[in-house]
Amino acid sequence: MQGMVGDILPVVEEVMMELEGIKTEIQEICQMPNLFQNLENISQTLQDLVPYLQDAIRIWKCESITTLYSDLIYDGFCTLSVSALSWAYFSLFMMALMGLIMILLRSSIMANDDDNNDSI
Repeated sequence: MQGMVGDILPVVEEVMMELEGIKTEIQEICQMPNLFQNLENISQTLQDLVPYLQDAIRIWKCESITTLYSDLIYDGFCTLSVSALSWAYFSLFMMALMGLIMILLRSSIMANDDDNNDSI
């Protein structure tokens, strides 16, 4: 992969040199006066980007980071998600049960205003 990133630059430079020879014809056909300026900007951006891509590839090839990443994802999705879902289910079930008990026992705990109105 790292070789592929480094191989981009010679190809881009070769294409730019080929296009330089037919620059005026391309500008007349495409009717874009700043086409080559844009292509040169893209070429410069790719040249600036290649060292960063090579560094990223070198970092991700490191065995300790790859192992850490795979362990984190495996533990997060396979082990911890099951545990988290069981805790969430248990918590929601207990909230629903306590809410049901609160609604059912509300009338027996609170004073009833109808008892006072019967004496009238």
